[in-house]
Amino acid sequence: MKKNRKITSILFAIYILIMIYLLFLMRSEQQLLTEEMTLVERFDTYVNWIPFQTIFRYSRALATGIGSRSSAIINLVGNVITFVPAGIFATIFSKRMKKLRNLLWAALLMVFGIECLQFITALGTFDVDDIILNVIGIWIGHRIYIVEHERKTRREKTELTVLCLVKDGSKILIQHREKKDWPGCVLPGGHIERNESIVDAVKREIKEETGLTIFHPRLSGVKQFPIEHGRYLVFLFQTDAFEGTLTSSEEGRMEWVERESLSEYPLVDDFMELLSVIEKEELTEFQYQVEANRWNVMLK
Repeated sequence: MKKNRKITSILFAIYILIMIYLLFLMRSEQQLLTEEMTLVERFDTYVNWIPFQTIFRYSRALATGIGSRSSAIINLVGNVITFVPAGIFATIFSKRMKKLRNLLWAALLMVFGIECLQFITALGTFDVDDIILNVIGIWIGHRIYIVEHERKTRREKTELTVLCLVKDGSKILIQHREKKDWPGCVLPGGHIERNESIVDAVKREIKEETGLTIFHPRLSGVKQFPIEHGRYLVFLFQTDAFEGTLTSSEEGRMEWVERESLSEYPLVDDFMELLSVIEKEELTEFQYQVEANRWNVMLK
């Protein structure tokens, strides 16, 4: 692992040196001309703020053969390919850059700074299309790393939690949740701690949130929904064996309610579907599938 990290660091250093040469040291005929111009003259001649203007011009050159096709290829393809390694290296070396939003903001700021520096030092032009193409290259590099990493590891980020349906005859125990992220009446439960057994986790969570000690919790199903780069997994338990005095916690007020009276309470959106998975033997899984930004409930 350390050897691979060292090789990656060496390749990154080589890439940085190559980019410094290409961006700031390699001289062109245009750079020699711009050195003789004032800053105002260069601004009028070599600054483009109109998105896709240059991209369309070079695309027409490739399609029609009017103009230099080699120059068009170098500008369109070169501006993308040269920044693909930047996306790969950024994702490798920074955990924050594994999130696409963070990467794109960092990429935008970096290439904008490069364009400004090239223009101010008369080493090149300022073209918003260069920024667009460079950022696309960085995004491609990010996707290459993420796809390859997931293919190799076949692992994903997973948050593990538990919920428990505690029953007392015809009554069930619900929590009037206080937090704003998922307001309403829910079943008590919470996160599984590192290296904690799943059964121990549900016993601990019920004790913390209700004051009750439960016995023989039975796994009755699972709930899952997607999160960034992974999934949120909930183990669903039920039990009617407990002892102790009911108390509430900072998570919310606890209350025994009649099973048949649940419609009178402000339940969270998926409460009844979740309850059916726990109670019905023919159901095992509650899954949210996201399609076109719509969260659809699937019971299996």
